[in-house]
Amino acid sequence: DDDEGWVDEVALLSENERCSTRARAWLVFSHSTHHLHKLTFKILHSTTILLPAWKSILKDLKLAVRIMLHDVSTCWNSTYDMLNFALEYWKGIDAMTDTRKLGLGEYELKSNEWMLVKQLHDVLKVCDVTCDMPT
Repeated sequence: DDDEGWVDEVALLSENERCSTRARAWLVFSHSTHHLHKLTFKILHSTTILLPAWKSILKDLKLAVRIMLHDVSTCWNSTYDMLNFALEYWKGIDAMTDTRKLGLGEYELKSNEWMLVKQLHDVLKVCDVTCDMPT
């Protein structure tokens, strides 16, 4: 069904291609959120090196000094909150993971991972707005 020129590209894929595409997307998403979790944990628990560096980077970028929220499995919208923070503070996150002297390079998100973070954020934003609507 062609609705105003839109084509469901997923429907054109074979079952194996669909499964493979979904699996790759899930792996990239899991990898990205895992890195955000680990980075936050490391910053919070390194009160003498990483936390001061994080605060300094944010001040240099003229961003409010805040700590990223964690994704919590029992709080459905915490993933959205974490991704929202990450997108708002991406320059600070990139600066932290780009600084070799801090040893956080393994937590750097590549451009395709940032793109997936943005896409998931946009999907979850719809859910967040819908659930906040008055009844």
